[in-house]
Amino acid sequence: MNGKRVAVFIVCIILTAGLVIAGVFTMRLKEAVENPVSVFFGDEVVIPDGEQEDNTPVIREVDLVRDGKSYVKKDNILNIVLLGRDATPKRYMGYSVNGVNVYDARSDGGNTDVMIVMAIDVETGDVQAISIPRDTIAHIYHYYDTEDTINKEYFHKLNGAYGAGPRDLDEVQIRNSVTCIQEHLNTFGTFDIQINNYVEVSLVGLLVLTEEVGGVEVTLANGIPGVGSAGQTVTLNGITAMTFIRDRKNSGGDLGRVSNSQIYIRALAKKLQSMGATEIAPTLAKTMIGKNVMRTDLNAEQIAALAGVLQKIDVYGVQMHTVGTIEKSGIYGFKDYLKTYDYNYEAFYGADKWKSLDIREGEGGDFGFFTDYENLEEIMLQVYYEEVTFE
Repeated sequence: MNGKRVAVFIVCIILTAGLVIAGVFTMRLKEAVENPVSVFFGDEVVIPDGEQEDNTPVIREVDLVRDGKSYVKKDNILNIVLLGRDATPKRYMGYSVNGVNVYDARSDGGNTDVMIVMAIDVETGDVQAISIPRDTIAHIYHYYDTEDTINKEYFHKLNGAYGAGPRDLDEVQIRNSVTCIQEHLNTFGTFDIQINNYVEVSLVGLLVLTEEVGGVEVTLANGIPGVGSAGQTVTLNGITAMTFIRDRKNSGGDLGRVSNSQIYIRALAKKLQSMGATEIAPTLAKTMIGKNVMRTDLNAEQIAALAGVLQKIDVYGVQMHTVGTIEKSGIYGFKDYLKTYDYNYEAFYGADKWKSLDIREGEGGDFGFFTDYENLEEIMLQVYYEEVTFE
């Protein structure tokens, strides 16, 4: 066999191997779409209440008792936090869409001004979303700038947890946001819910995402200059989507911004369904990651599995929760607020750690939202637990 034939033979082997690998990968993605529970939770079978195969009763441990009622955590709930960050990567300084330049780069690492935890039952397709207002006061971990080491802790706005991470370690910054959000939802140890994965999108990421899907249609609750008037149904492009999501002045403050983000996500989900989520979502995610405007720890199979869940759900049946808040003029006296708030759970008051924390230095007079913990508990029970009774 001469050299040319050898070369052709090798090329054929490589191409054949590539086709086999591609075929296997495509098959795995198809299987992920059809079996999302297996993708995220393995092949363990969860036995429901009632009787086992041998007709003996199933005994389930109680996870939580509140007001004389017993609760167990729901099975197969996947928690994915969506982080919308108000920073633009430096490579997009001057990024232009439809002739409009984007100059939103920040040097402080940015804030996660959108924080939504999507609770997805990957078996039933039931989806609920929990939005946390950006100015919510929470326990924050602060890192050294260049080391994966915490150097102090304090109470401050939850959206600042990202910027409190080390600036040279992006993944640690994201992890810090996820940790602080998870801790806040768990109410200082009252609950035990884990955030499984994250999807972080920058401002330009929102812009690129909207353009990639050809615009997103929403109906405006309030008039927003440059977007539309109250009651008008508009198709958001990249620039107007950014304006819509970020607007506070015309939408009723921070809670209005939360509402806008929920409207956008619902509309985006509907658009993806119309485009065929199982086909478009994996490609769209790859494009966003390739453009460096989205980061996630979801792999290709997990994205495919979620696309399969998305394609089947009733978008307008998704329950949107917003954590209740108690407004104050400033965040001085936050510890006194914690001590006097009528929330009688031992885990909340019991840890001396919380009593020793201070407000972030120099920012005690800043505006902040105080979480209504009774409302948060109602949300947590509804989303993650089911009541059990004993005969």
